[in-house]
Amino acid sequence: MQRGNERFPWKIRPGRATDAPFLGRMLVEAAFWRAAQIRPPLEKALADPHLRRYIAGWGRPGDAAVVAQNRAGRPAGAAWYRLFKEEAPGYGFIDAATPELSIGVLPEWRGVGVGRALLAAL
Repeated sequence: MQRGNERFPWKIRPGRATDAPFLGRMLVEAAFWRAAQIRPPLEKALADPHLRRYIAGWGRPGDAAVVAQNRAGRPAGAAWYRLFKEEAPGYGFIDAATPELSIGVLPEWRGVGVGRALLAAL
């Protein structure tokens, strides 16, 4: 686990199966990060099978995640990866042995190094 300091007030912990709802929220942040984009409601966005595949059944073999938490213990962002099969690929599919990475950070935590810390921890 990585701990923040005064400049970076968060800690990074391993992801758990119980983080799946937060990963869903971060998936929507990752997919609709541009301010000018129309952001669908969370439930509608996660109903899209192309997005849902990145968190559906979270915790299966080959899944890994890290979560950034602020000092109050509230999640600020997450990074995760999972493997896909050739017959059911993700957006960036290369092959069945290469995981696809997702990373999302809450807007209020962007630009202060949370994403970089998540990526380094993952």
